[in-house]
Amino acid sequence: MDDMLLDPAPAAAPLALEVDPLPLAAGWTRRREDREFARMQAAFSGHGGLLSADAALRHLRRKAPRSLGDFARSITARTTIAFRRGHELLVPMFQFDPATFEMRPGVAQVVAELVGVCDEWALAVWFATPNAWLHGALPVDLVALRPAEVRRAARADRHVAVGG
Repeated sequence: MDDMLLDPAPAAAPLALEVDPLPLAAGWTRRREDREFARMQAAFSGHGGLLSADAALRHLRRKAPRSLGDFARSITARTTIAFRRGHELLVPMFQFDPATFEMRPGVAQVVAELVGVCDEWALAVWFATPNAWLHGALPVDLVALRPAEVRRAARADRHVAVGG
């Protein structure tokens, strides 16, 4: 029995040589994206949820007359948060006042702080992630109540991200 411990079986080829790293990286990215998306769905569910861009436009048009062009321009200008998940463009509804469906000023100010350092996906994730500057609270939970505090948190995170 001791001989078996001293004479191990020949080592297998290293795993890195047997596995193509690209599918692993792609799988890891998909899993991270799935976790982030689940976090966004949970965080945004109490604040109007996530709608497709088409459904969001229909909701917005009922309360606040907006043209498709205005809505599309606000997405292109990155003043309205919208991100792609697969082939679908999704809009978090927390950024609109539920009574008027106008953009919440606090959200617009936070977006202005982060738009230069975050892509659309990262911007939406930021609102759904506990933030140390907000004592672990989610920005989405506070932006309507304490917009200045959330803006300061965004500004601090921007400074950390750009190193200034």
